[in-house]
Amino acid sequence: VERASPACKPSSVIQCCSRLHCWRRHTAAVLGRVINGNNSSTAISTGRMKHSPCAFQATSGAVLRQKAVFLKKFAHTPCRAVCMMHPLSQKRNEERELPETIREARHAASGKTVNLIVMAPKDAPHLDSLKTLPACFRIVGIGCTVAELSNLECKWESVDVMLVYALWLAFVNDIKAVFSKASNLKWLHVATTGVDHLMAPEIVDSDVIITNAQGSFSHSLAEWTLAACNWFAKDLPRMRASQKMKKFDPFEVEELRGRVMGIVGLGDIGCAAARLARAFKMGVVGMRRNARLSAEEQQEGLVDKIYPPEEICSMMSACDYVVVALPMTSRTDKLVSKAAIQAMKPNGVLVNVGRGKTVDEQALIEALQNKAIRGAALDVFEKEPLPEDSPLYDLDNVLLSAHSAFKTRTFRRDALQSFLDAAERYASGQALRHVVDKDAGY
Repeated sequence: VERASPACKPSSVIQCCSRLHCWRRHTAAVLGRVINGNNSSTAISTGRMKHSPCAFQATSGAVLRQKAVFLKKFAHTPCRAVCMMHPLSQKRNEERELPETIREARHAASGKTVNLIVMAPKDAPHLDSLKTLPACFRIVGIGCTVAELSNLECKWESVDVMLVYALWLAFVNDIKAVFSKASNLKWLHVATTGVDHLMAPEIVDSDVIITNAQGSFSHSLAEWTLAACNWFAKDLPRMRASQKMKKFDPFEVEELRGRVMGIVGLGDIGCAAARLARAFKMGVVGMRRNARLSAEEQQEGLVDKIYPPEEICSMMSACDYVVVALPMTSRTDKLVSKAAIQAMKPNGVLVNVGRGKTVDEQALIEALQNKAIRGAALDVFEKEPLPEDSPLYDLDNVLLSAHSAFKTRTFRRDALQSFLDAAERYASGQALRHVVDKDAGY
């Protein structure tokens, strides 16, 4: 990319050559050689640079994949730095505007056609909303398998973007097969939140940017979480039993006000649950890898304290309600361990709206059977569908939901809207939001 300025001196040039040594580690080795008017040179090596008047960053996956050489002339300073960065090198999901020069280098809506394949049943609901895609997008095929997509309106190597409508487990092998055919794919969007089933080596090791529908289901899951807390606090099963027996049975109920909610996995879903808990005047603590509160988080006052994962037992021992909102990764597998469950208060309640395998289910069943904790509300399970012989079905201190806490009347349309919003950013050259960290797995 080269841009001239009337006052620019031809000798004031920065040539920046970037090579991605390890895409999965999200680092870029940047070597810039500044050539000044005396024909001497100074080498500049940097890993990460923030926005400043003398630096710009390229967050375009397409540009990075080409390992391009950028030339730019500057008018007012003999030496300026040019930094190419991976889109994940800054805080995830932070909105980053691309400089005008980089936006021009990307496919603009008025320029290159973006070929899109949609991995979904052709009769899937709400696909009609894709009619509002930016004008530069062209749907070249809709289907669930390579065979169904065999009559593409372009060559496989010309496919730029793939939209995965849903991430069913039985669907994963088909996704991998289509992914391998689209050899020049630049962006893969999954219209779900969890992407653990998609983290195959051929996808993780590729240059393809993956985004998900983060935030689309957070409020519905947060509402279910608070409903589950109230299910125990108000003893709704007792009310229903008394009603069925036509028995007028006054009894004391519990308030959520003043109780402490601990959130294991303070991500988008966890934060949504925390906001509703605050509305009930609950105390809120959280657990995540970064245990420091940012200035914005301190100002919002969303949580009172954040614990690191190694202190999960300490956190759970201090909570009346423990909400698990973890993604499934190698690091979170049974993170809510037997020891963590044993650390809970006798009147503690565990609510899981994340992934079933993040909780030691057998240890939880034992705690529930022995009345070591008050109860559990579970929307997800170690094995789904939950087997008919699972002891969870027979426990009266358990509330079960068939992985449907997020399935509102509009959840599919909401998920597709996240893709439409991302497509607008993609077409206009803006950085994508909700980029999946392939190493972290979410």
